[in-house]
Amino acid sequence: MQRIMTRPIAVLLLVVSSYMPNARANYLLFDAATDSVQIDGQTPYGGSFTFEAVVVFTPSHNGGGDVFVEWTSGQEHRLLGVGTNIVTGYNAPRGGSPFSVTGLVLSLYQPHHIAYVSERYEERMYLDGQLVGSRATGTSVVDSGGNKGCLGGGTFGTGWVGYIDSLRLSDTIRYVDSEFIPPLGDMTADGNTLLLYNFNESPGSLTAADSSGNGRTGTLGTGNISGATSPEFVSKVPAPPALSIMNQNGFRLAVSNLIPGWVHVLETRTSLTSGSWTPITEWFATGAQTNMPIGMSGEKQFFRLRARP
Repeated sequence: MQRIMTRPIAVLLLVVSSYMPNARANYLLFDAATDSVQIDGQTPYGGSFTFEAVVVFTPSHNGGGDVFVEWTSGQEHRLLGVGTNIVTGYNAPRGGSPFSVTGLVLSLYQPHHIAYVSERYEERMYLDGQLVGSRATGTSVVDSGGNKGCLGGGTFGTGWVGYIDSLRLSDTIRYVDSEFIPPLGDMTADGNTLLLYNFNESPGSLTAADSSGNGRTGTLGTGNISGATSPEFVSKVPAPPALSIMNQNGFRLAVSNLIPGWVHVLETRTSLTSGSWTPITEWFATGAQTNMPIGMSGEKQFFRLRARP
């Protein structure tokens, strides 16, 4: 499926660029579908619970799959999954099949809060504080005490590829209404928190601390699959492409943070309230930056950069 990433860039004479601050300082990067984190000890759930996470996708790290999974063959199966157009939750045997909501848009570079709520007769999926789907379910709940939970690794489905900022598992219903203000960044623990990872460890750390106080440390590079590999702690998510203006024997447009291997399209207009975007140039990026001459058509001109795989 083709994904289009659009960043509007406003230029007034020599007013220059776009900038997106990173929401938090530290993330755990899953850059392969085999990357996995083993949770120390199974998490006991009662009749109701909430799984939630804050994730970020980029052009090079956007593989949909299981963020969290806990599974014992023939008994329980619980998961929270996400992709750039889908969120998924599962609580077997209460739900007969995974509950997936498709056709969504999780834009690149932006932090997204996903949440799966399972209660006695209903399960709900949320994206960025908005209810995106619900369905009726049965009432049975099984806690097998078998396999430990893990992050990524594709224990039952497919491992995912992307950045995760925080993960919280709770034995309560945290979200009931159709919308709420989602936490973006480090989440907090309370008496109903079973596990909380905020991934604030230093780069190179081999474990993730459980901030719930329950001691469910995560061990990187292990899981319920053979050949598990280790994700890594990183300090930030790469920035999106940015534009700036230089005056060197005429105006030139400098473009940084390009996406190698993607087609980039530069468009312009003189007003944001009338007219339409007009393509100036299109090119296949082989490096991370470039600059090109541009003709300024007036005192005020707007530029937009689009990129597609």
